[in-house]
Amino acid sequence: MKTGLFIAIFACAGLCACEKPVTDKYEQGSSDSFVVQYWTFDRLEAVAVGPEPRLQLYLRSSPEHRRTYYGVLSDGEELKRAYEAKCTEHGDRGYPFVFTYGPGPNMVPNSFPDKDFRSIEVVSDTDFDEVHPAGTRLDDVMMFCSASPWRFIRSRYVEQGEWNAGVPAEVYRYFGTVLPYDTEWKSCYHPVYGKVSELTTDDLTLLGGDDGGRRMGMIGVLTFLARPDRAATHTLTVTLTSVDGERYSACAAVALE
Repeated sequence: MKTGLFIAIFACAGLCACEKPVTDKYEQGSSDSFVVQYWTFDRLEAVAVGPEPRLQLYLRSSPEHRRTYYGVLSDGEELKRAYEAKCTEHGDRGYPFVFTYGPGPNMVPNSFPDKDFRSIEVVSDTDFDEVHPAGTRLDDVMMFCSASPWRFIRSRYVEQGEWNAGVPAEVYRYFGTVLPYDTEWKSCYHPVYGKVSELTTDDLTLLGGDDGGRRMGMIGVLTFLARPDRAATHTLTVTLTSVDGERYSACAAVALE
């Protein structure tokens, strides 16, 4: 399985009231880790887009959940300890990083959701074909596309991502474009793509790094590798299971022909 995700200097993340305030000009910060900031979430959202149906997956915060950001810019000791623990968990130490953040909120680079995942499941409420009647998993006929710096971090910041002609168009469309001044960072992210049924925990670690707000919490895209036996509207239920056993589900209606 190939894995990856590109790094852009200005990745959307944002600062809550407990974070160091960001002024109307760019400022500089520094860290000893690749990941500068983590953020919390409590729900999954699936959005169907395009004439060739695909599902964009987003990690969101419900009105009852106050999203918390914690990282190298945090002022509170509890938030700093939480950030240090996540860096230790990922073995993310020894990467001198001087970064620019701002202006305004949600402009902190290398910001990621604070949970990794071990599996994705996709189920339809409608018959897909003889092998996939209603209620059965479609994991073997769907592909997940994303990118992640996990292999780069795990290799002690040595193993670079390969963005070649073999990378699916959906990976490039959402995760493979960078601003000119960010080109040097692209190699830190590895493309992630493959059948949902073949994904591993390594493929689903450190998803969702943002690039200045363009993706707004999107961690990946699901596409179809096959077509159903007949045209119908399918309500798909997507479930993400985190490494600590938490399950996040979302539904979306998709018209398939």
